[in-house]
Parts: sequence; C-alpha cells; structure tokens
Amino acid sequence: MYYRINKILLFFILIQGGCKSIENKNETPLFSDYTIRQEKPLLSDLEQITGIVKSGNKGKVWIHENTQNDPYIYLYDIPTGKQIKKVFVRGTSFSWEDLRSSNKDGVYSIHIADTGNANKSRNTLQVYTFDEDLVEDDFVAPYIKNYSFPDEPKDIRAMLVNSKSEEYYFFTYSMKNAEIFKISMHQQEGVLKKVGCFGLKNIKSADLSEDNSSIVFLTDLGVYVYPLSRGKLIEESLKNKKTVFEYPINNTLETKGVCYTNKKEIYLISNDKQATTPIVSIFENGKMNTELNN
Repeated sequence: MYYRINKILLFFILIQGGCKSIENKNETPLFSDYTIRQEKPLLSDLEQITGIVKSGNKGKVWIHENTQNDPYIYLYDIPTGKQIKKVFVRGTSFSWEDLRSSNKDGVYSIHIADTGNANKSRNTLQVYTFDEDLVEDDFVAPYIKNYSFPDEPKDIRAMLVNSKSEEYYFFTYSMKNAEIFKISMHQQEGVLKKVGCFGLKNIKSADLSEDNSSIVFLTDLGVYVYPLSRGKLIEESLKNKKTVFEYPINNTLETKGVCYTNKKEIYLISNDKQATTPIVSIFENGKMNTELNN
C-alpha cells in the first residue's frame, strides 16, 4: 500500500554565532515529492535502538542500541526482516546515539557516535569507526577517536559524516536551537569546533545523502529534509534554508533513527509504543526540484 505524504514547508534558520531568526524574502521555495513506498517489520526484540545505517551490502542495514546495553551492532536484511549478524564491538558503550557510514575510494566504513550526555556529566565523546569488510563473524576492533567540547558539556544525539570533506558533524539535542560542531575525521583526539546554530530542536538523528544534495533530520516531532547548496559548507548551506519535506510523527510511534540508502531513498526505523517489533518505513523521492543544488 502506498501512503501519500503532503508536502509541508517549514522554515528554519541557521546563522553563525547566535541562533536568531532572519527571513530571506528572496529565496525561492523548494519542493520534493516523497512517498512511503513500503513498511518492513524487523524480526527483532531490541528495545533501545538509536541508530540505523545502510550496509555496503545492498538491502541490508546495521542497527545498534543505546546506553546500558552491551556494545553490539546488528546486521538485518530488509526484505526478510531477519537478523544476519550480531557483532561485538571491542570497547565500551557509554551512550551510543547515532550510526553513520562513509565511502572513500570504495572502502565502506561504519561510524558509531558514543555521544549521549543527558545529564551533561561528560566533557568528551567518542566515535568508533571500522571498515565493514574487517567485520568477522561476530567481532570487530574499531578505531576509537576521542573529542572534547570547547566550553561546557553538551548532549549530542545526532552525527553525520561528510565523506567529501572528511569531517564529522554533531548536532546538540536541546529544546533550544541546535548548536553545530565539527572536526576532521582524521583526528584521533581534538577539540570540536562550533560552526553555528540551527533552528531545529531535539535533533536525535541526521544523515547526509550520498550525493551531498540534502540532509535528513529526525527530531522528537518528525522527519525533515533540507536541501544543500553545491560548493558550500554544510553550515553555510543551511543558512536561511526551508525544508523540502516534513513528515510529522504520530504520537503512537517511538522513532529510533533515520538514514539515507541512496540519494532518493530514506529509511526511518520506529516502533509502535504498544509493541516491541521495529518497523522500517521506506521513503522514496519521486522527483526533486532542479534548483535544490543551486
């Protein structure tokens, strides 16, 4: 069954430094046309899922759980919903929040954001990264990166990987406008750089499309897609941008994570609050305004 999603425009602003709202009257409205193509249940009893990302193997996804769970990632086959692998990630799990991937010269890598900090007690965060083809049957040894904040601790639940610039981006989870931090993926240790603020609250997951044309955000209230401008930094491109797609979340659902599988397809993992079986909703974009990358 196909479910048609209304196109709703929502206006959010990002500026360097403070998080004030400035409307750009000259910006042309942009539209996209997403449809939920199908919904696939996963044969899983995992209750604390916080991350989902596509695998380099077509039709498969990696997922993980949050804090107080053992440090495992799980590989699932979307067509059948079956678990294929349960992989122990050597390290610790303070608060795993987001799961991302990168592709550099044909090498497909997985990145785990151990960044949750609800009580603001951590001044550092970790990113666990490994090449997918190094995963053995049930074990992988990740490369662990340690980063600190330039000022007070933050609660980070959303991370995206920019394969082109080879940078990590982090978005704060807050009832106020989100702060944006970034750092080079090549740094094993370092201080995050604050690069701006973004007028979206309670961001819990984010992903960059494979062609760098758009970003999808998941918040407590819904899914939001923003276009990016060709040749600009992400933080600059998000200035004065309007959403091209918004999917409000039904209050009977508990959303877990979001990811792109290609430039036109988005996976949203969630479950009904009265059930434990996760559902992967597959959004497909039938058309995109040609001005999105201008």
